[in-house]
Amino acid sequence: MSRHLLTIDDLTRGDIEDYLDTAESLSELTSRQIGKVPTLRGRTVATLFFENSTRTRLSFETAAQRLSADVMTFTASSSSVAKAPPPTPAAAGVLTQRRHSGSIAAIARSSSCEN
Repeated sequence: MSRHLLTIDDLTRGDIEDYLDTAESLSELTSRQIGKVPTLRGRTVATLFFENSTRTRLSFETAAQRLSADVMTFTASSSSVAKAPPPTPAAAGVLTQRRHSGSIAAIARSSSCEN
């Protein structure tokens, strides 16, 4: 599997099967007494939402927390993102949705951040 998942077109059949197998094993977390694994312990996941989407935001935050990540959430409605310059490679850990998704592809291509 590649380092960044930006489009399903980049996946092979084997990649998709690996993702599904991983998802199946992670689905057990919901029934465990402690619903976390240490996969992302000590890492921070940043999410950036340009449109209101409570369900999506909570899904992303919950997934990251179940992998033991710290989560930083930025929403355009509660920040001065409109005044900010365009994203740079330093923003490589940012996930986004909808209208600015092409900028995330550019960030991932130029990213030198470690996994």
